[in-house]
Amino acid sequence: MPLETASFINELVPTNPAASDGLSQGDDHIRMIKAVLQSHFPNFAGVAVTATEAEINALVGGATLLADGADGAPSLAFSNAPDTGLYLVDATTDEFGISGRLLGNGAKEPGELCIFPFVPATMASSGSATGAELYIECDGSTYANTLFPRVATALNQGGSNFTVPDLKTTGRFPRSRTGSVAVGTSQSSQNKAHTHTVSASGTTSSDGSHTHTVSGTTSSDGNHVHTVPIANNTLGGNATPPTSGGSPATTEDTGVAGEHNHTYSATTSSSGAHTHTVTVSGTAATDGGTEARPEAYSFVMALKT
Repeated sequence: MPLETASFINELVPTNPAASDGLSQGDDHIRMIKAVLQSHFPNFAGVAVTATEAEINALVGGATLLADGADGAPSLAFSNAPDTGLYLVDATTDEFGISGRLLGNGAKEPGELCIFPFVPATMASSGSATGAELYIECDGSTYANTLFPRVATALNQGGSNFTVPDLKTTGRFPRSRTGSVAVGTSQSSQNKAHTHTVSASGTTSSDGSHTHTVSGTTSSDGNHVHTVPIANNTLGGNATPPTSGGSPATTEDTGVAGEHNHTYSATTSSSGAHTHTVTVSGTAATDGGTEARPEAYSFVMALKT
């Protein structure tokens, strides 16, 4: 009876066994076919092959046809994590999604800051989480290390919990560390110390040459006399010069006029066209809103898990 020796399918001879072979020799052929199949498909270990002929044929040349799949039920998944893998998101844009977390070279590192112009659907915030979220909002919340172990390892805060940075409560701006400000430092609002010098100097307008008129009345001083000198020790007319110790007097008192006052009027001299210098100093008035900021746009700040 003709019986070939084979380890792979391509080594089997389609014309064997011959029609003249006895029935008792058929077991040799059956055992050889079983051995060939197991040798040719060594990794088929109890899992049914559900691929269609078209899908298997598509493997020729490196092409792979997969079902569309969905988030949580990807078309290309892993046996130990069937909800993690690749799936089609939008056939019109050829966009595909990843169900699960990307780690390693080329992927976002756990704890990396991500900025979104929208609120991610899978984000933990306000301390509430299941551990399945892809992002954690930077709102100062605290989580158990066991809930997000990769983020806990990245932050390396020690203990059994970790606290994410708080950028949300007061709308903090992220900034780079400096030589004097360590990474992870939380800073309150502050303006750099400075002064405002307020001074104004100038000259009043000129009013041309002018004078100032002053008028008024003296106060009354009661009964009084005025002493006047006597010129050349003589008095006019037939008056006799008074004597003082036998010598002609040089002064004489007027008669008592009783209590009275004197009205006067005068004009200051003109100083010509002139100006006056004015100097002002003080504190500038406050102005503005409730915070110091440049032009801004609000985003969601979150850490990758």
